[in-house]
Amino acid sequence: MRLLYSLVVIICLFLVGCSSSIVVDSVNLDVENSSRVVYLYNWAEYTDPSILEDFEIETGIKVVLREYVETDQAISEIVSNPSDFDVMIVTIPVMEELKNTKLLDVLTPEKIPNMINVKDRFKSREYDVNNSYSIPYLWGTAGYVINTDYVNENVSSWNVYWDVKNKDRIMLMDHVRSGLVPIQKYIGVDVNTKLMSDLVAMEDAALLLKQNGVQFSDTITNLEKVISGDAWIGQVYNGDVLYLAADLSNIKYILPKEGFELSVDLLLVSSDSKHKLEAYELINYLSRVDISARNVEYFYYPSPIVGTDDLISLDILNNSLVYPNEDVFELGQVTIDVGDSIGEYNRIFELMK
Repeated sequence: MRLLYSLVVIICLFLVGCSSSIVVDSVNLDVENSSRVVYLYNWAEYTDPSILEDFEIETGIKVVLREYVETDQAISEIVSNPSDFDVMIVTIPVMEELKNTKLLDVLTPEKIPNMINVKDRFKSREYDVNNSYSIPYLWGTAGYVINTDYVNENVSSWNVYWDVKNKDRIMLMDHVRSGLVPIQKYIGVDVNTKLMSDLVAMEDAALLLKQNGVQFSDTITNLEKVISGDAWIGQVYNGDVLYLAADLSNIKYILPKEGFELSVDLLLVSSDSKHKLEAYELINYLSRVDISARNVEYFYYPSPIVGTDDLISLDILNNSLVYPNEDVFELGQVTIDVGDSIGEYNRIFELMK
């Protein structure tokens, strides 16, 4: 998940491409003269700078924030130079790839006392059964937005993507696993299926989507196009809707009745970290109840930490777009490693383009 890229980020990408991360020095940072430093790697526009400033004041540890804009970029940079990073905030698929290449430190719970604050529903999940490698940072949902100037506001299904009335006005996320979830949920198969019969059905549904003029981009672009009316339906993350469209009465966020992707961003420690003590201190700090609550207020994504509800404003806490009710939450599913079947996933996804 990520929020709106700043103009600075866009200019940097235009000038240098995606081959190197953006470096954002923290306030009053003097790494060369600091005895303690930690390198944090996170999505662009997904770090509250005031939290890093407070961490520096409380601990004396200087933070260097490096940012990425695409998961492929994150994987490439971490694999190429794992010792350049101490703490990393990434999605589940990235975590699994790093785990498979043995680039993650096995966490030491004694060094992260705030690990106890993680809600039970985020413990021992299928992507990290023993909580050996990760602690959740924030989580969210990936549904779709509609522009009610063009689409009936009572829609509740992924079937709107196949409705010929919406031809050439539909957008999915430009990411293999996220972009295929609507297809999988629509035809009623598991989002991590490896069954050949399911893959054949996915291909058939994908080709029908192509005929209906599906387009692809990131969550922010999808949302902006729906707001402008260039598109009518767009797959997005929930937090981005509040960030960009909270006051727009004609923009409505839908969590389809068939189910949706549950997205979790994870805190990890690089196996080649040069500052592991500092890395553990930063992760423990970010897992503190009050700090996690501040992240919710800043990004409009829900917290996986127990006790944050008492510190979050009621406007956010009672907003079902941020915190869906329990019945709706249970419809969410995380995407995990599908092994060799990823080749078929990639092929089916490319068929739609």
